[in-house]
Amino acid sequence: YAVVDVETTGLYPTRDRVIEVAAVALRPDGSVEHEWSTLLNPMRDLGATEIHRITARDVLEAPQFVDIAGDLAEILQGRVLVEHNVAFDARFIESEYHRAGHREASLSADAWLDTMQLARQVLPSGKRTLAACCAQVGIVNQTAHSALGDARATVKLLHQLAPSCGGLPTIGSRFNVVTLPRLPRCGTKCLPRRPSGLRDESFLSRLSAQLPAASGPVS
Repeated sequence: YAVVDVETTGLYPTRDRVIEVAAVALRPDGSVEHEWSTLLNPMRDLGATEIHRITARDVLEAPQFVDIAGDLAEILQGRVLVEHNVAFDARFIESEYHRAGHREASLSADAWLDTMQLARQVLPSGKRTLAACCAQVGIVNQTAHSALGDARATVKLLHQLAPSCGGLPTIGSRFNVVTLPRLPRCGTKCLPRRPSGLRDESFLSRLSAQLPAASGPVS
């Protein structure tokens, strides 16, 4: 399995862009194999910064999607993809591959396991957002609206919901693994999101810290 999440500049994949992507690779038993995430420079405005909390400074030195397309494809290849609200993320990732020149890339719905759909089978009626579903089963997501934070929360939600739906192997057998074209890896360095509240010091702050302490009477 590969649990995937993206943060975007807006709601429309034909005109908006992915600005952060994360994938958590799981073994067949659901245990975490490895995590991968990076910010992306969309070469345009970042949209609702108040929601995703990503600023222009954050993505200034981030790779573009075309730079990591091969790396992400290698992670997803041959796995059942997992997402909360598949219709959103799948269309965005597919659009990014097409925009990068890989029109043959297809992320069809039969390769995606949607925890939102599992929640409809298991949880009482109510909102089906990731936050609402996590709250119903006691999962705390302290880094909501970050791609890796939401992917990790989706992993926990999957573990909570799977036993009531026949177990992870039974659920996974209903889906095909994803098949993506073999893309070259660029070896581009990822730029993960910094911890919340951590920001680079301004030039003036760094400069003032290096000045000698004042001595003598103050005029």
